Amino acid sequence: YFAGLTAVDINPLVTAPAGEHYCFGPGKLIVMGGGADIWNIADQAHYLYTQKTGDFDVKVRIPYLDVVRNPSKAGFHVRNSLDPFDKVASALVNPMWPGRDYPEGSTRQTNNAVSTAWGNTPSRNLAWYPDAWLRFRRVGNAFLRYSSSDGVNWLFDGQTSSGAAAWTWMVPDTLYLGG
Repeated sequence: YFAGLTAVDINPLVTAPAGEHYCFGPGKLIVMGGGADIWNIADQAHYLYTQKTGDFDVKVRIPYLDVVRNPSKAGFHVRNSLDPFDKVASALVNPMWPGRDYPEGSTRQTNNAVSTAWGNTPSRNLAWYPDAWLRFRRVGNAFLRYSSSDGVNWLFDGQTSSGAAAWTWMVPDTLYLGG
């Protein structure tokens, strides 16, 4: 437990390295994510989280992200539980080339189901690093994601919610929020 966050390796029994994290000042963290991915039917990742009730608006600057595997990801995601097969919604950024070099959103709306992408994937190549910014909001049952190269001017990348035709997840009031 550090910086108000709890750490856990989700799905640690699958063969992949464990994650690590270090705090070197207020709001300054280094996370070496273990696991294979946050995608498909089950997640495997190093997760730093808190439980959050109701609406939120969180922002993060990601100064670098190494390409450990493709895709490598950093950012925010919310989950119903720490079960690797549970529902999740994410706002993420990928490393620069030879990585995927763009922000993305993903969700698993049904337990033990395949993840899907949501929102826009900007087709531009920004000078992301060292100023890759993500913003992730919850407003009621809607999740909104944004990207920025300066932390001031935000590009709206998409929204998904329980009111949308393809959205089936009934979002509980309290979620795990982290990355």
